[in-house]
Amino acid sequence: MIQVNGQPLEKSSATLNELVLFLKFNNENIAIVKNGKIIRKQDWKNEPVNDGDSIEIFSPVSGG
Repeated sequence: MIQVNGQPLEKSSATLNELVLFLKFNNENIAIVKNGKIIRKQDWKNEPVNDGDSIEIFSPVSGG
């Protein structure tokens, strides 16, 4: 079990890249924090998703 944006989720992906695809995020405009550490986009394909991980996925918000 992992946490994604504060919600429990059965581990369904081996890497962050697979998780982004599974959750159907537009990976062009997001940032990922795993266990309190920002993960660079070029590392998503090799960054494992492990039981107990806490993952936050952020999208930019525009406004004034």
